[in-house]
Amino acid sequence: MWNTISAGKTWNGRMVDRRKDGSLFPVWMSIAPILDANGKIIHYIAVQRDYTEHQLLQEKLSNEIKMQSLSIAVGGIAHEFNNILAAMMGMHIWSGTLKMKVPRPSGC
Repeated sequence: MWNTISAGKTWNGRMVDRRKDGSLFPVWMSIAPILDANGKIIHYIAVQRDYTEHQLLQEKLSNEIKMQSLSIAVGGIAHEFNNILAAMMGMHIWSGTLKMKVPRPSGC
């Protein structure tokens, strides 16, 4: 930040500020140098905006994306498990039919 504004350029970014009650909160800040007629920096001006709501929305969106990914993964695992279970049940039923004694027709 200091390198940017010391070079006469505007800096934009997130910072943490302190309220009058001492609590911290995120802000989006723009800091620009004010130059005299010779191009020498004589002051700085800063504009900041409370970033709390934006940060909360970003966290909520991130959590929603994680939950959606988890849901897709769990659905895929359940599908694979059902495929294996269906195959096992099919083999069990098939092996049971092989063990059944089929009565021979009389006269053979």
